Amino acid sequence: TVNLKKAGVNFSWFKQRGLCAVDLVVADHHIGLIRAINKYFQGATWQRRQTHFMCNILNKTPNGLQKKYM
Repeated sequence: TVNLKKAGVNFSWFKQRGLCAVDLVVADHHIGLIRAINKYFQGATWQRRQTHFMCNILNKTPNGLQKKYM
C-alpha cells in the first residue's frame, strides 16, 4: 500500500527538481497514490497500468478462454 505522506515526499522531490506540467500519470490502482497524484499534480489524468488491468480481467475469465486473450 502506498502511504500518502510517503508518495507525497517522492512527488515533492520531483517538483523540486523541476517537474511541471504533468498531463498523465500511469500507475497502479492504490488509493494513496491516486490521492498524492491529485494533490501534487492537479489537473493530471491518472491511468491504471494496462498490465494490472489485464490480470484482473483474466482472473475473472474461465480458464478455457484465458489462452485466447494472452
